[in-house]
Amino acid sequence: MRSPRSLLRPLLVASVLALPLTSVAQPDAEHCGGNPPPIHGHDHGDPGMPLPGPVGDPLAAPLPPHLHGLPLSEAQQDKIFSLIHAQAPKLRELAKTARKSREELHALARGADFDDGKAKALAEIGAKANAESALILARLDQQTMKLLTPEQRKQLDERMSPRPGPAPAR
Repeated sequence: MRSPRSLLRPLLVASVLALPLTSVAQPDAEHCGGNPPPIHGHDHGDPGMPLPGPVGDPLAAPLPPHLHGLPLSEAQQDKIFSLIHAQAPKLRELAKTARKSREELHALARGADFDDGKAKALAEIGAKANAESALILARLDQQTMKLLTPEQRKQLDERMSPRPGPAPAR
């Protein structure tokens, strides 16, 4: 007969192996009272796409992550939503262009017939798309900052400023 300790080991191993699966699982709509599960985080294919507003408030406008927790009026939220919404199609196209050029460059590097000129052109296409995305996001950030009151800007600056402490190791 096997000892209780020898029976426990396979159970422990199985539970440890199953643990990562529970962190990836998403509840479906029927387990969330008919509502879809909340979205947490960016779609990695679309840099700059905003996170949703406060969880549980379906009318809240999407906010950039650095504005979460900042007390914004409904008018400010609506204007920020409008600014982001106006740029979303362009940001999506740029993200698709950057991703496609990255994939083509990777395939070219793995292929037997590497062409330096084509690789350089693909890299430049991706870099241009990323640069244009960064510029759009910087403009959005600047336009958003104009909408904030001086007190809100001060709160944001305090939250964004580096915390005192030991310098990061290099």
